[in-house]
Amino acid sequence: MSGDDHYSQLDQDLEEFGEKWSIEHSIIWCQDCGTSQAVDQAAEPFAHGKDCENETVNAQHPWHELATLLRDLPRLV
Repeated sequence: MSGDDHYSQLDQDLEEFGEKWSIEHSIIWCQDCGTSQAVDQAAEPFAHGKDCENETVNAQHPWHELATLLRDLPRLV
């Protein structure tokens, strides 16, 4: 995979993340149910609202999901 392909994947992953989550200051919001979580609660599972479409196994720790995605940022030169 070339560097361009790698960052294209990062772009896609961040776009998908942004479709599910919104961040304002140190708070992350679920775009579907509107529930929020502060960054200092990142170790706790995210408590989605009833019938939330984003409530999946993968969407229980959005702060850590974002941190994982950002590991692929290009390095500073």
